[in-house]
Amino acid sequence: MVKDFVSLISDLVGIANDAALLVDENGEIVFANAGATHLTGYEIQELIGASYEMLVPKESLPSHKGLFKNHMESGPSKHLMGARRGIDLITKDGERRQVGISLAKQTSLGQKFVGVVLTDYTEMEIALSKLRANDLLLTQTITQLKRAQRRFTFAQALSGVGSWDWDIASGELFWSDEVYTIFGLKPGDIQPTYEAFLEFIHPEDRAQVETAVQNTLDDPTERYDIIHRIFLPSGEVRIVREMGLVEVDEGSKPVLMVGSVQDITEAQQLKQKTENALMREIEASRTKTEFLANLSHELRTPLNAVIGFSTLLKDTQLDNLDAQSVAEYATYIHEAGTHLHHLVDDILEVSRIDLGIVELKEADVDLGKVVQTVQAILNSRALEKGIAIIYDFDLDLPFRLDGDELRIKQMLLNLMGNSAKFCPHGSVITVRVRLREDNGIQIEVADNGPGMEQEQVETILGRFNRAESALTRTFEGGLGLGLTLTKAYLSLHDATMAIETAPGKGMKVQLNFPPERTINL
Repeated sequence: MVKDFVSLISDLVGIANDAALLVDENGEIVFANAGATHLTGYEIQELIGASYEMLVPKESLPSHKGLFKNHMESGPSKHLMGARRGIDLITKDGERRQVGISLAKQTSLGQKFVGVVLTDYTEMEIALSKLRANDLLLTQTITQLKRAQRRFTFAQALSGVGSWDWDIASGELFWSDEVYTIFGLKPGDIQPTYEAFLEFIHPEDRAQVETAVQNTLDDPTERYDIIHRIFLPSGEVRIVREMGLVEVDEGSKPVLMVGSVQDITEAQQLKQKTENALMREIEASRTKTEFLANLSHELRTPLNAVIGFSTLLKDTQLDNLDAQSVAEYATYIHEAGTHLHHLVDDILEVSRIDLGIVELKEADVDLGKVVQTVQAILNSRALEKGIAIIYDFDLDLPFRLDGDELRIKQMLLNLMGNSAKFCPHGSVITVRVRLREDNGIQIEVADNGPGMEQEQVETILGRFNRAESALTRTFEGGLGLGLTLTKAYLSLHDATMAIETAPGKGMKVQLNFPPERTINL
């Protein structure tokens, strides 16, 4: 049994992906597994008996010597990778690779040894491979059972991998100390059984685990390998990966199942964060592409007008042009230039907000006058489309808003301008200003236009986003910065925005300012 047990340990360490080394107090490598050969390029025979210093970059050797000496003399018995910070390692071919390192110190027969586990971080695939359970068990072949058990326990604590074996006939289940730890228990807290193990499994994963176990029992050549959730006694949910193999008797009947378990919660969270970051990058790239398409369209139209009408003025004899034509061409050029100016201003304003250099010029703002001003600015556009702009409140308000009048005006221009842009002929845009019950001021812009799905609201609130693609839009242009600026200006005023809309039901936008910005007359 001892030889079988030692052989199993040796096999497990031998097939581990990570490099495992055992170094004595003189810095000499006394044990190395196949993973060390894969990582360093040295054969096991070349590693054993050599100094660990041959794996350290020359410029780092002095500091490594000091750290090694201090660790041997007074360092902690165990040092895990923790936040996964890497160090450099030099391979046999001179290649520099970044590895994560875990250390554990042990005194045996009067001599100090340090166990080293090196994890290759050079490629992202290696980092993501931590999402799978690491079946590393650090040990070496020894002749005494007591020494083998001690090193086996030491290897499990170092790697965070627990081992188990299940006597299928008797139902007896053995857990190593590390398995108890992974399941939130102290060794010996319970008598492990297959039924007790199932109780730890998340209810939604239990059937999947039982099926995987049964499949391996039905076909011993199929390895048991599954990721599932468990409930700790504290109520915390963790994610583990289990792997196992079945031993059969002479009649090919399963008699023993041996395996390992590892907590991979952090690795799974890292995977999720990586995937989320990738999705954000993809979305950011898509948004930038859409913005460039919008920008190209918005710049090309007024530029064409400037170039076209200025060319007419340049190439046409002035004697052949009457004063009305010259004035008309000049007006077109002026309007196109003004449009370009507004586009550039919006982009620069977003940049200033991002840099945090926008300051409010606060004053007592008469919202009645602000609404009248915005209405006057938009009236011509609204009248062309047969749209009415009305205000449903007494313009002589008994209160003022403590804020930046220019930016409050810009917010209303953005909201009312959007309504005028998207509403069809005959629509009505209604503006309301009132005090909420908490004495905060609410400005509301409502229309009976086409509206949109509620899911589209988050899209249009994103920077450079529009309700329609630049290639398919049917309404007037724009860079999609209006609501972005509105949100930013509201944030500077400690205010919020609420949007209610539905297809065919129009849109209602409410700007809610805090009571602290209300000035009662």
